[in-house]
Amino acid sequence: MMRYHIDMYEYKKEEGIVDGLFYEIYVPQGLDKRVPAVIVSHGFGDTYRSGQSYAQALVQQGYVVLLFDFHGGSEISRSTGKMTEMTVFSEVDELKAMVNWLKTSDFVDSENIFLIGASQGGVVSSVAATDPDLGIKGLILLYPAYVMVDDVRKMFPTKDDIPPVYSVMGHAIGRCYGEAIYDYDFYSVIPEYKGPVLLIHGDSDSIVPLSYSERARDVYSNARLVVIPGGDHGFTDKCLEQAIQEILSFLGKYQSF
Repeated sequence: MMRYHIDMYEYKKEEGIVDGLFYEIYVPQGLDKRVPAVIVSHGFGDTYRSGQSYAQALVQQGYVVLLFDFHGGSEISRSTGKMTEMTVFSEVDELKAMVNWLKTSDFVDSENIFLIGASQGGVVSSVAATDPDLGIKGLILLYPAYVMVDDVRKMFPTKDDIPPVYSVMGHAIGRCYGEAIYDYDFYSVIPEYKGPVLLIHGDSDSIVPLSYSERARDVYSNARLVVIPGGDHGFTDKCLEQAIQEILSFLGKYQSF
């Protein structure tokens, strides 16, 4: 069993739908004040379930944790929408909406909201965090997939070559997906977020090379990169435990109960 602090809170888990977005929220019990919250964004072709290990660890330390499915995030998403209509920037808008919805909760400290994003969810989180109106307290990026721009350019010599529907990692997506990022420079945009950033990336990632997180670390003004030996694209076992320990340390440093 993984333990991080002495206090281990009991919690309740609820699910619901907001504007067609399915969510699962974890709320610690026995607290008498508003507490910091963490929103976890899943990666390309994935679902909210991929964040459950993080949610279970964080809620026991007293954090509210929100997981959700993006519209068209995968073929098995519990939210509405099709993958052929999804783009990185449609997901950015959806994440912003979830942040603003969570702020209305009577058990969340709206001044202490953190974002965790995995793979494409990391890219989405890093772009959403640049919106100053959200007031994101800290940003945690797990193997963020900034490689997606280079990938689409390798597939198609020009933007005009992108077909109406094409396949990425076995998922059918629409032209809108590739067009939206083809000429986009994430590294010129993400430094607009000036808060603390924690990047966690495995040195054996078979989908997103470590160099993409190294570059992100260098463009941010306040970032730390943790490299997990043997970590692939998605953490399990000891790699997952190390990632959770790093996340809890980061949250403990920058939040205030």
